[in-house]
Amino acid sequence: MNYLQLYDAWKENKSQIYISKDFTSKVMSQIYEYEKSKIRPFEALRWIASVLSSHPVAQAGLVATSGIVGFVRIALVMSILLQC
Repeated sequence: MNYLQLYDAWKENKSQIYISKDFTSKVMSQIYEYEKSKIRPFEALRWIASVLSSHPVAQAGLVATSGIVGFVRIALVMSILLQC
């Protein structure tokens, strides 16, 4: 058999595959479920940010923490500069 005959036989066998009418809807529903089940990395951060920004006590805590972190950074830089 030459390559053309092999190719024609393959095309003939391929055309005999049965595909149900709801094949595309099944595939699309599986894709939708897969995308829905994937973990989105920034979704948790968005939720935390929305929770923290909606509570005044949490906002005050964030401002205080930011101030402390900023002060520590300035103190470390000053310490390094004064040691040189």
